[in-house]
Amino acid sequence: MKEREQAGISIMFVINILKKGWRMMIVFLLLGAIAAYAVSTYIIEPEYSSYISLYVTNNNTMSNSSVSSTDLAASQRLADTYIVILEDSIVKEQVCNKLHTKVTPGQLTGMTTFSTVNETEVIKITAVTNDPELSAEICNVYGSIAPEVLQRVVKAGSVETIGEARVALSPVSPNVTKNTLIGALVGVAVAAGIAILRTLLDNTVQNEDEFKRIIDVPVWASIPTFEKETRKRGKSKGSDPAALRRTIINSKTPFSITEAYKNARTSMSFSVTDSYAKAVVVTSCEPDAGKSTTVANMAMTMAKTNAKVLIVDADLRKPIQHKYFKIDNSKGLSGVLAGHYSVGSCIKEVAKNLYLMPSGIIPPNPSELMASRNMSQLIKELKNVYDYIFFDAPPASVVTDALVLAPKLDGVLFIVRQHRTDYPSVEKTIDDIRRLDGNVLGVIITDVSSYNRYGYAKYRAYDYHYGGIAKKKDDTKASQRNSAPPQSKPAPDDTAKKE
Repeated sequence: MKEREQAGISIMFVINILKKGWRMMIVFLLLGAIAAYAVSTYIIEPEYSSYISLYVTNNNTMSNSSVSSTDLAASQRLADTYIVILEDSIVKEQVCNKLHTKVTPGQLTGMTTFSTVNETEVIKITAVTNDPELSAEICNVYGSIAPEVLQRVVKAGSVETIGEARVALSPVSPNVTKNTLIGALVGVAVAAGIAILRTLLDNTVQNEDEFKRIIDVPVWASIPTFEKETRKRGKSKGSDPAALRRTIINSKTPFSITEAYKNARTSMSFSVTDSYAKAVVVTSCEPDAGKSTTVANMAMTMAKTNAKVLIVDADLRKPIQHKYFKIDNSKGLSGVLAGHYSVGSCIKEVAKNLYLMPSGIIPPNPSELMASRNMSQLIKELKNVYDYIFFDAPPASVVTDALVLAPKLDGVLFIVRQHRTDYPSVEKTIDDIRRLDGNVLGVIITDVSSYNRYGYAKYRAYDYHYGGIAKKKDDTKASQRNSAPPQSKPAPDDTAKKE
């Protein structure tokens, strides 16, 4: 993308790309080597080479017992003249007429080469053909007719053949080993080029530093991927509540993940300073960005500071928070907004200082409920009771629920996924939020890893899919007990009194 090109391509940039693409480079190396070996062995016809040498002498050399440097120079010049004559088409026709195999003068031109050996008076005639016997025959025919032809034309000096051309026992071409090595190197070069080009053309979020350069929104934290838990994400599409709960931070969660959420907690604590109640809507550009998991873990991290924290599952299309915390979803936000239930009856304590209002029954008009007067009244009521409130809303680029909620709350926490969320979508969604007077407080980058593995599903009407995580096969009962939150409790009295 443009910003990436402006930053330039450094050596470390290329090295990092090649590190990520090492698997593809190995595959292309093998493919290139195999292809080159197959072509060299089974497709390219082998060629055989033979040669004959002619020694050139001038008249002075023949008459004098001692040979001077001048005589040698004259012989060398005479050798160059002989080569020109031997390459003449008339001579080639004579050679073709004496061959047992039918060869045209034009074909003979491509089969033979003439040269002086190290600028001496020795002429070397080389023939390369697909038939070893033909190569030797061509050289020997040239050797037999050259003395007579040269003497007749030049009438100066003489030429003598040095031995006879021999039939080659092994081909000179193709060089299978050399070609295989070249094929392997070409394969690696192609893979490296593809990796670099793909990175330059990739407009998805790569890392935190790059995001800060391109988007003018604070990055609260970069959350490492839940390596084992998310390996098969997208396959179960959230159908396994036990697997979902294993992405909730607990005593066995890696240190890097818990610290990342603590960094996000610190950033959030300083993001809203003009109001004691900190109510935010959490959304993303696309499904499966890790939004709901981030909401649950952010809320749990906040609750550990003894702050009173509430999660409101405002995703009235594909709710998931009740699966994280194993509570009933029959009564919740939709019932409160419709006037069927009281607020206190729909809020459950799921951990120390942490409360959850599930989505309730999925209604036919989620966006209208979000924009209703009852929602504004509910937000005001909840802010009088809780220190932090997280509204888990659907992706803002897919449906308008989050955009409707944004102006009603203190701000928006935006979730992007490394190697998945693209910058044009981020920019458009943030512009839409700001256009509606929403306040984008910060961004959390999820699934931060060295390479991209997962796919994500798409929304369809009221049935969009995201956040699915496959079941971990080797999970034990003990780890389930450690990761499971406390049993649901009734809402505190002060919430009930508000009714």
